[in-house]
Amino acid sequence: MDRLPSMADRFQMPYTNAVIHELMRYIDISPIGLPRIVTEDTNFRGFTLPKGTTVFPLLSSALSDPEYWKSPYDFNPENFLDENGKFCPQEALIPFSAGKRICPGEGLARMEIFLFLTALLQKLSFQPANPTDTFNLEVLRRAFHKQGLAYNLRAIPRTKKMYEHTKQGPEDILQ
Repeated sequence: MDRLPSMADRFQMPYTNAVIHELMRYIDISPIGLPRIVTEDTNFRGFTLPKGTTVFPLLSSALSDPEYWKSPYDFNPENFLDENGKFCPQEALIPFSAGKRICPGEGLARMEIFLFLTALLQKLSFQPANPTDTFNLEVLRRAFHKQGLAYNLRAIPRTKKMYEHTKQGPEDILQ
C-alpha cells in the first residue's frame, strides 16, 4: 500500500479494529472513573445509596464482566467479532468512562489510536530486542498497572522503499 491508513479503512479491517478495542479493554488504563454524586436515592446490588452519596465508578468491573465478554481475563479480539468475523462494538467497553462525564476527547483518541497503530503495523515489523525474550501479556499488563509498561523491541521496516535513501539495510534501521 502506497498510502497511510485512513479512518475509512477501519471498516475494511475488522480484525485490526477488534485488536485495538481489545487492547483498550484488556490493558484497562484507568480502572477507576472520576467521582460522581448520586442524584437520587438509588438501589444498587441490594444496597441503598442515598441522594448525595459520592461514588467512584469501577470501570474495570465492566471491562472484565463475564456477562459481556467471551473470555474476560484473557486477551481475545474475538470479544469484538461476530460469528462472520465482522466487528461488533460492545456497550461494556468504557475505557473513557460513561454517561455525562465521558471523556470529551474519546472520539479523537479512538481515531488517533487506530491511525497511529495501523500506520506503525503497516510500515514496521516488531520483534523482541533480545531474541531469547518472550512476550507475556499478563506480565506486561501487571507491570503497566504497577510502574508503567517497558519492553524492548526492534522495529524493522517492512519495505525496502523506507530505507533506500540511506546506505543502511533494514536490519540497521531503528535499533
